[in-house]
Amino acid sequence: MKLYFIYNKMIRYLILLTLISKILSLKTVLKFGGSSICNKLRIENVGSIILEEKEKGNKPVIVFSAIGDSTNLLINAGRRAITDNYVDIYNLKDRHYDLVSECDDKKLEKDVNKYFKEIENILSGIYLLNDFSPRTKDLLSSYGERLSVRIISSYLNKKFNLNSRYFDSWDTGLVTTDRFEDALYLEDCKDDVNKFLNHYLNKDITPIVTGFICKSKEDKINTLGRGGSDLSATFLAKCIEADNVQIWKDVDGLMSADPKKIPNAIPVPHVTYNEARELAYFGAKILHPVSMIPAIQSNIPVYIKNSYNPEHIGTVISDKNESNNLVTAITTKNNITLIDIVSSRMLAQYGFLSKVFKIFEEDELSIDVIASSEISISLTLDENNTINENTLNKLSEIACVQFKKDYSIISLISNVERSSDILNKVFEILSNNKINIEMISQGASKNNISLVLKNKDCEKALTLIHNTFFVN
Repeated sequence: MKLYFIYNKMIRYLILLTLISKILSLKTVLKFGGSSICNKLRIENVGSIILEEKEKGNKPVIVFSAIGDSTNLLINAGRRAITDNYVDIYNLKDRHYDLVSECDDKKLEKDVNKYFKEIENILSGIYLLNDFSPRTKDLLSSYGERLSVRIISSYLNKKFNLNSRYFDSWDTGLVTTDRFEDALYLEDCKDDVNKFLNHYLNKDITPIVTGFICKSKEDKINTLGRGGSDLSATFLAKCIEADNVQIWKDVDGLMSADPKKIPNAIPVPHVTYNEARELAYFGAKILHPVSMIPAIQSNIPVYIKNSYNPEHIGTVISDKNESNNLVTAITTKNNITLIDIVSSRMLAQYGFLSKVFKIFEEDELSIDVIASSEISISLTLDENNTINENTLNKLSEIACVQFKKDYSIISLISNVERSSDILNKVFEILSNNKINIEMISQGASKNNISLVLKNKDCEKALTLIHNTFFVN
C-alpha cells in the first residue's frame, strides 16, 4: 500500500513537471543566413545552437537561407546563360554534393540529382529563349533554399539526432502576393501556418523551413527580395505567436556604422523596431526593410546574433530603447540621384504636390527622402529607381526639373526630439571640414535625420560624424 502511494505521488509529480515545462517552454524562430551554413563546420555549429535551444525546453522553428552564396551563383549562371549555350555550375554542385556524401541518405541523393537536372534545364531554356525574366530569375533562385533545407535537415538528423523535418515554405500554408522579386506574405494564411507548424512542434519535431522563397495564390514561385529570409522568420513568428525571433548572422548584431567603412564601429545592444526599419531602409544590409513589420504587429522581440560568436550579446530589437545616446547608429546610401522639381506656376499652385506624387506612383518609383515647399520639391531616388523619358515628360508638363547625380544619403538614426543638439554638432564638424550639405530631411517616424551630400564627401563625412557621436 505504501509503495502504491509513493508510486502515485511520483506519477503526479512527473505530470506536474511536464505541465510546468510546457508552460515555461518558449516558441522561437531561428533564422540562419548563408554565411552561417556555408560549410560543414558552420552547419555543425548551427546544429549546436539549435540543440542548445531545445535543451532549454524551447520549441524552435528553423529558417534557412541558401548555403553560402548559392543564390548569387544561381543568378550569375542565369545571366551567363543568355549568351552561353552551356553554363558550368561545378562549384555549386561540388559544395552541395560534399554535404550529401556525409548524410548516407538515398532519398536526399535522388532529390538533389533531380534539382540539379532541373537547374540545368532552366539554364538551357534561358539560352534558347534569350530571356531571363523576373519570373525565371525567382524560379532559378528558389533552388538554393530548396537544396539547403533538404541537405541540412538530413545532415543534422544524422550528426545531431535532431528529429527535424524540412518543408518548402508553401508546404506550411504560406502564400504571397503575385509579384516577382519583392513579394509579400498574405495575412489570411496565418491560421493555416499556425496549425501546420504546431502539429509538428507538439510532437517535438523541429520544422526546418525555406526562407526567401514562396508561392503566390496562382501557384507561381516567387521571392521576397534581398534578405527576404528575415521576413520569413518574423512572419512565421507572428503566425505561431512565438516568444522571440533569433536572426543569426556573421556579425555581432547591429553596428553603429558599416564596419567595412568604419573599422571602429561598435555593436549597438538595443534598438527599437522603427529604428531598425529605418536602418534597413537606408542602407544597413543586415536586415530586410520589411522584416520588422510582423514583429511590430505582434510585439515579438528580435535578437540579432553572431553564429561565429554565439556568446556575444548581440542586438535586441523591441518596442523600447533605454539608451540615452543622441545617435543610435549611422547608415549610408551611395549613388543617389537628387531631383529638384519647381512648379512652373510659382505661387498658389494648388495640388502641385499631389500631381508630382501621382506621377511617381504611376511609374512605381520609390522616393528615399524629400523636402518640400508650396512651389518646389527636392527628393532623392536610389539606383533601383530610375526616371525614364516618359516620367520626365509628365513632370515637365507641370514643373521645371533638374537632375543631380553622384550623391549620397547619410542617415542618423537618432533621438529626433534632440535634433537641435544633433544638427548643431553635425553642422559644426562638417563646416570645419568644408563639407556642404545639399538637403536635410527629418522623417515623420521621429527616428531619422537624413543628410544629402556629394558622393565624394560621403566617406569623410561619415567618419567625422561617427567619431563625434561614438568615439570622441
